[in-house]
Amino acid sequence: ALNEDRFKLVFHPVIDPAGAQLHQEAAIRLQAQRDGDWLAASDFIAIAARLNLTGPVDLNVIRHALEPLQSQAGELAVNLSIETISDWGFRNKLAQLLSQYPQLCRRLWLEVPEYGAFRELEAFRDFCRTFKELGCRIGIEHFGHHFREFQKLTDLGLDYLKIDASFVRGINQKKNNQRFLKGLCGLAHSIGIIVIAVAVQNEAEQKTLIRLGLDGVTGPGVK
Repeated sequence: ALNEDRFKLVFHPVIDPAGAQLHQEAAIRLQAQRDGDWLAASDFIAIAARLNLTGPVDLNVIRHALEPLQSQAGELAVNLSIETISDWGFRNKLAQLLSQYPQLCRRLWLEVPEYGAFRELEAFRDFCRTFKELGCRIGIEHFGHHFREFQKLTDLGLDYLKIDASFVRGINQKKNNQRFLKGLCGLAHSIGIIVIAVAVQNEAEQKTLIRLGLDGVTGPGVK
């Protein structure tokens, strides 16, 4: 698949409380066999990590993301593997590639999973510095399970957090999660970080999240 570039991106809108688009999430799909089905990232990223191939996969993701950024308006968010972030060689290849497109970098949002950001904190710290200098926005996805370690993130210059779906699901009926997300939003906003909810299923969840102070929502229930 890597040799034949059997990759594509699918896009999901992220909107603000007024309904305007913040950015689109770009999710990677891979065709393992020619003319076969397209696999979601969850079907192959763990295998790529075991084979030390997340770097080449992420380079492909960035290359594919640059195409719509060049041809269309708006901003785009791309998820990167923590294995790529902690691999200096591939991380530097990403930086070299993006340095050729300074105008596009200002419209590119780069995010890594929470578990990886805390596991490889120093590598992530350097990643933040390098790619923010290029003009990208930097965020953490699947956030919430390491909330007690939030202080470790305050000097990274993060732009956004995407809340893990487990805290979002059924939020309109879960008072404890409502208190948690309201407090998280207050803390994040105090240092200039916006907070986005993912996997929003319906209008009731969306209205509750906006009332709690979330800056953006995405998911199958978001219109």
